[in-house]
Amino acid sequence: MSSSSKKKRHLIQKCRFCDCFFLTKDIDEHRIGRQTPNARPTEAEQIRCDTSDFELCRFALIRPHFGLALRQHNKSQTNGNECPLPVTLCGWVRHNLALVHPETLNIAGLRPRSAVLFLSPNGKSTDKLLSLWPSAEVPPMRILLPFHDDSLLVRLAILPASSVLISKMFLQPNLSASELPLELWPNLAQLSHFPLFIRSFFCDAFVCEHFNELELFYYGQRLIFRITDMEFANESEGKTKGEKKKTDEKGQAADEGRQNAKTHRISPLCAFDIHWNEVRENARREEDDDPENLC
Repeated sequence: MSSSSKKKRHLIQKCRFCDCFFLTKDIDEHRIGRQTPNARPTEAEQIRCDTSDFELCRFALIRPHFGLALRQHNKSQTNGNECPLPVTLCGWVRHNLALVHPETLNIAGLRPRSAVLFLSPNGKSTDKLLSLWPSAEVPPMRILLPFHDDSLLVRLAILPASSVLISKMFLQPNLSASELPLELWPNLAQLSHFPLFIRSFFCDAFVCEHFNELELFYYGQRLIFRITDMEFANESEGKTKGEKKKTDEKGQAADEGRQNAKTHRISPLCAFDIHWNEVRENARREEDDDPENLC
């Protein structure tokens, strides 16, 4: 075996006690608290990569079928200083696609284009899923994000994927959280093609069961829609969004139920029912307050 092959083989280590994977250079930090590298842990010892430590660890770590903590890879580090993404990508995929090395996917037990939940720096759930695509341009145990993030480590939770497609979603504009000026929302509500645009935008998109909002971009402006309900292609899937446990302000409900949550793919034929009541009510109030209408 060549020296280069040996070097590649030993770049990543697997812990014999917890089955986690990490870079060889981080082996001492992973084994903090153990007297010798080969000693079995005592009952009083705490394994560094249990559920809580995974979300707070300071080095790249993969716990197969559970989650990943990966260091960020900058675009400037790729060949040609350009992001190796297909130029034809659009919609949800363009804004939520992240690149990782094929070996990273293999170690984590993920298939290409699998959806994972993006976690906050303190390990809390967010309303963002990433679709992981393989790329040899990205080193193992690293990730190239589609957006800017200041965190040294990107933490991702692996959730089970459901084979049941979302067939219909009920949405309501979140006016205060969106970038579109309030006076332009009535124009958007009158566009007959806007539901078709949303369907096109979310082609090949994933949604997690505990999500309360959807994010999309329309002519470069970020729009937020609340998810009030959803229907599935298979009625036996059971619960609708309205029956699910809502996330409170601190996100505790989402974190408690994260391990039981599933990711669903949005059907290419998904219907989007948008409730424009708040937009139309605001438009009526503006008309009533217009001095020209009082003459």
